[in-house]
Amino acid sequence: MRAVLVTNGQGRPAPSCIRVVPLPDGFACFLHHRGATGLELAANPGVSLAFDWPEQGRTVVATGRCGRLSAVDSDAFFGGLAEREQLAVWAGGEQRENMSRAAAAGAFADFADYFSGQLIPRPQKWGGYRIAVDEMRFQQESDDGVTDSFRYGKTAAAGDWYAVRTPPL
Repeated sequence: MRAVLVTNGQGRPAPSCIRVVPLPDGFACFLHHRGATGLELAANPGVSLAFDWPEQGRTVVATGRCGRLSAVDSDAFFGGLAEREQLAVWAGGEQRENMSRAAAAGAFADFADYFSGQLIPRPQKWGGYRIAVDEMRFQQESDDGVTDSFRYGKTAAAGDWYAVRTPPL
């Protein structure tokens, strides 16, 4: 599933479209630690995720904090990717600003040749981040024109979840 991840961006929102994986207590995303989003997450772990769920007529916004997943968890996710996706991770780590598309394709081809016929290891500079959700907002469209919108959050003391009906997003 894809979502927009919004980090602090040094005083302004810094959105990134990322692939997320649902977890029992939040979500996980996987990216290059030294890329723009990885550096933002290292500086400020507060994030928001926004999902459009058109099949259900819903919009979901989740906020929380993130931290790096273990190398074991990152290796497991990377190992489950198709070979083409694994090669794209390696090649993506080599891309620079204003790099031509031909040069990026060349990097992909170079990694495909280098790893030909062998298991592809996860690059050490790439891995996962667990996003622990502390608040979620759901908005549900309906045929009668009434939009249902709820905010779910955790109480500070016990960590129990509560729900509040809110105006639409």
